[in-house]
Amino acid sequence: MDLDAFRKSLRVALEPYSTRGDLSRSTIERLLRGFIEESLHGRLNDVIQELEHRPGCISLNAFIEWVCSSPGQGSTSSSLQLPAALGRSTSSSKDKFQHARSTLKKVQCFRTKEQSMLLGVSIKFLASDFLAEVEEHFGNGSDPNYHEINPVMLHGPKARGFGLQCPRDRGFGTSYVDALDEIHTGPATVMLSWVWKYSVRTVVTALVRWCARTSRDPPFTYVWQCALCNNQFRVAEKRARNENEDFDTFRTVFEERVHCTGHILALLSPWHGPMYTTRIWCVFELWVACQNQDVKLEVILSEQAEKEFHRALSADGVVSVWKAFGNVQIQKAKASVPADRSNIMRLVEPNMTIDDCNSSDRVNKLNQVVVQRLQAWCTEAAAQFAESCLEDNVAVQPKACANTAWLLMEANDWHRAMALLVQGRQALSRLGKTGSLEEPCL
Repeated sequence: MDLDAFRKSLRVALEPYSTRGDLSRSTIERLLRGFIEESLHGRLNDVIQELEHRPGCISLNAFIEWVCSSPGQGSTSSSLQLPAALGRSTSSSKDKFQHARSTLKKVQCFRTKEQSMLLGVSIKFLASDFLAEVEEHFGNGSDPNYHEINPVMLHGPKARGFGLQCPRDRGFGTSYVDALDEIHTGPATVMLSWVWKYSVRTVVTALVRWCARTSRDPPFTYVWQCALCNNQFRVAEKRARNENEDFDTFRTVFEERVHCTGHILALLSPWHGPMYTTRIWCVFELWVACQNQDVKLEVILSEQAEKEFHRALSADGVVSVWKAFGNVQIQKAKASVPADRSNIMRLVEPNMTIDDCNSSDRVNKLNQVVVQRLQAWCTEAAAQFAESCLEDNVAVQPKACANTAWLLMEANDWHRAMALLVQGRQALSRLGKTGSLEEPCL
């Protein structure tokens, strides 16, 4: 780790504890006391006073630069010498930063319960170290689902968090994210809505493609994914005791997570018969995102699913799936934990039992909102693909234009549909064909 990387890592680690660019005196004291020699503790107060730009407040930028400076730089160097762990030795670069990881771990040690519960994993880590760890456990090229990796990597004696103290309850055994080096974690910027039966590579490739498409920086894009961010040690312990989360805690935790991330990614897989629409958590999360103007919702696909979607556009697959989305009903969706299903339905319709949900206006409205959102995604994804191919003079089957135009007409976007039909007819003419757009051109 070089100086710039260490500086950036330290900033990422400390920013959650700062307010308007300042760190509190107590935060600085807790960090420094873990690294300075006992003989220097008496002079710690003098050092902090030199760093303060107003009583009780230290600039985050000033503190980071002070930590990363060499002896002799800055007025504080004569009053306190920190060890190599904070980058203040004159030895080689390798020696200078050999304890940088320990420094960041120290920040992690005083992470609060609330900060831990909203911590996300960087997408760069998922695409590199996480996949490598999966292969270490399951073999080269393996692609297990999350039910399979849970007892191996997320809880139990081989899990990263085994034996570590959890910042949420101070018990032993942490979530996967809490056991990672600080450089790979940060306050979650996006929440993944997904299914545990998805394979690891389905999830990771979809997230990587989303980053590329939206010009996000994978090392600093942190995703909240329940398998990795919930403490699976505690989940397993509760199941062993037949305990369930009480409703008020369930509601509070979910609402805080959605509010703090403000961005949900709904991952559909496989696209032509997505498990997503059969799981109550997924349908509910989609609905919450749709009805909250402060929450951004995006539907994403894995690389393989997107290729299949584009191929199906030239057949009738996309139209069939669009119609299938119309059958989504949350009251028929399933949950791995029965208590989750009961809690979710109480959030949707507090005054009715599950048996009465079919007659609930709130439940019917929820289903309508989810159906419209999924159909809108299907239509827009098809239209963008067909239009981009035609604009770039990429060969596209005329029937793809016909199917996409049908979707657009169902969405009452007649102008866009007619423009696409005209372009499809022109593409058919360039192929020397005079038949219908419905006929395949091989």
